[in-house]
Amino acid sequence: VTARFREDQLARLDRTIDEHLAIRLRWPDGIKPIKTDSKDIKKFEGKSSFIDFEAWIISTAVHLKQEGLGGDECDEHRRIRLTDFLAGEASSWVMRHCFSENREVTVWTFKDVVHGLYDRFMTETGMLDLKEKLAKVKYDPALGVQHLYDTIIDITCNMVNATSDI
Repeated sequence: VTARFREDQLARLDRTIDEHLAIRLRWPDGIKPIKTDSKDIKKFEGKSSFIDFEAWIISTAVHLKQEGLGGDECDEHRRIRLTDFLAGEASSWVMRHCFSENREVTVWTFKDVVHGLYDRFMTETGMLDLKEKLAKVKYDPALGVQHLYDTIIDITCNMVNATSDI
């Protein structure tokens, strides 16, 4: 399950990246590009769940798209710009493994860096963590059925395989 889980999670991240960054956003004549502040995006520090990691990737990809950094020709720019969205251990890992003169892999794409961050910081037991989290979900009358439903959906949408442990 672990290898399949990893492959499916990486494919999911790749689809997100492709959706937002496969094509370079070109603004129509007379329209000024949106000015966005990257400080609004919480930096990835290397300590989070897959749900948070995926949310960070989505926010980062949308921001890079708005900056006009979509398309294959901008991959190097995206890879470099990604460093502005990292902090702590994640930033140190990327600098050491993707930019250092002493790096083992000499050529990294934007997706390679995301995959590397996933491999380094997302737990290998992610599916088990989600199953444990799901098992702890309880109905709270004060929050209602909709809250229970939303919580279950939030957890299970991050599972690659349907669980029979409900």
